Amino acid sequence: MRWNFLPVPESAELEQLSSELNNPPALFVTLLWQRGIRSLEDAKVFLYPDEKLLEDPWTLKDMPLAVERLSKALQQKEKIWLLGDYDVDGTTAATLTYLALQSLGGNCEIHIPDRYTEGYGVSMQGIDRGVAWGANVMITLDCGIRSEIPLRYAALKGLEVIVCDHHIPGTSLPPAYAILDPRQEDCSYKNPHLTGCGVAFKLLWALYEHLGEDPKKLLEYIDLLALSISCDLVEVTGENRYLLAEGLKKINQNPLPGIKALLNLHTWEQPIETNDLLFFLGPRINAAGRISHGKYAVEILQGQALNLSELVVQLNEDNAARKLLDEQQTQSALAKINSDPAEKERMTTVLWDKDWVKGVLGISASRLIEQYYRPTILLAPSGEHWTGSARSVAGFDLFEALSACENDLLQFGGHKFAAGLTLREDQLENFKVNFEAIVRKQLTTESYDPELAIDAVVSLAMLSEGQIKQLKFLAPHGPGNLQPVFAAKYITATQVKILKEKHIKFIAMQGETKIEAIGFGMAAYAELLHMPVDIAFHANIQVYRGQSKRQLQLKDIRPSQ
Repeated sequence: MRWNFLPVPESAELEQLSSELNNPPALFVTLLWQRGIRSLEDAKVFLYPDEKLLEDPWTLKDMPLAVERLSKALQQKEKIWLLGDYDVDGTTAATLTYLALQSLGGNCEIHIPDRYTEGYGVSMQGIDRGVAWGANVMITLDCGIRSEIPLRYAALKGLEVIVCDHHIPGTSLPPAYAILDPRQEDCSYKNPHLTGCGVAFKLLWALYEHLGEDPKKLLEYIDLLALSISCDLVEVTGENRYLLAEGLKKINQNPLPGIKALLNLHTWEQPIETNDLLFFLGPRINAAGRISHGKYAVEILQGQALNLSELVVQLNEDNAARKLLDEQQTQSALAKINSDPAEKERMTTVLWDKDWVKGVLGISASRLIEQYYRPTILLAPSGEHWTGSARSVAGFDLFEALSACENDLLQFGGHKFAAGLTLREDQLENFKVNFEAIVRKQLTTESYDPELAIDAVVSLAMLSEGQIKQLKFLAPHGPGNLQPVFAAKYITATQVKILKEKHIKFIAMQGETKIEAIGFGMAAYAELLHMPVDIAFHANIQVYRGQSKRQLQLKDIRPSQ
């Protein structure tokens, strides 16, 4: 990796800010400064986010229309059909909306599309099921903004549709009674980084206000919103930071029954943080849609099923199956690249295979980027067509590139870093050529060295347990507020161990200071450890069997200069 050392404040700036903050350690003040904190008032807002950060839901375009229609549906006891995506954001959005409307006396049902028979987004089958159930109103959750044809069909079937989405709209908007999406060009809402669940939360907040209900009652479900924010990798700034922080508090103190049942799969010895949502809960919820059906994730999140413990065990088994499929497909894709010199020389990875399973393509694409750092698209058969998942690298707008290839695609959707696409088999080769050409115009060779932002160079002696604990005040972390990465130079490694043939563990020594270091998936770096090295890492406190210790979670290792 290229190490990019972030700017640090001039000594005068550091002293002034430190003085305003009552002189905390210089490292902590530096980290605040790098996150845009320039005054005591800035620090209060950042370190203690509160409800003042919440944006006005009524500034979302079409919010009055959506609230008026939902209010009418509740008053007249109309049936409300909730159609959500099958990933974490979609299932949490559907569950949140269901529980909140149910508490208002609403008559609603959830439909989660089958990934393999219906595909992503609003499907004709999903609409037909809603009509057969007798629905008058349909709310799309984390989907719908690019579903022009299905929503025309819904209108013909007599459904009035409220779209709750956060993806980038197409050149034309779908026909709907109301469209809530902060990414609409003429929407004045100040936070474009809402999740799909976040848009649903805002709709419900405005609805509660309209009905004279206390909207703070919605905080009962805020752990669902925290899950969506952490797992959908949106910016953790402004109101998202407040919502995630409040959601984490609730998850640690009094989680919803379904989330509690999932958490019981593991023994937790320290507070649950963003990464636990992202790497423990998120994959298990997503596994339902990838392996069996996303409706099982919703049944768990609702927490009302009599067989809740059985569903949780099944979800855990789905996740294990997902891991195996992911490993097999990743190895298959790597074999295709490594056996073809032309593939190695490309600036993109675009591969397909009739034996791949589309439910884990996105995960496998992310794994490939760890090996070949370049925009990656993997495709698998889906009915008469091929469906793919795309993942990007820093500095490259994937959605924009796919838009330039629109003539080669039947449909696509997503955002800057991740997207989905569908095309015919006879379009595969042409798309591969055109996508490569677009990337070659935009990316330089330097872009293919992943960059690691380093917040500060430290000595290991600086990282006392108290100093590391103080760093927790910077949480919750995510895009826009990443966990600090430190560098330490001239480190000697002792007691080097390889774990499960994948990971590396050793004692990092610098002078008299020794701290345990662990690098996940970094076993290949062991050959460097016979010499002094520079290391980049997160500094954490790990608790095991009631005992706490400092631990460095490695991000990179290189020979000392």
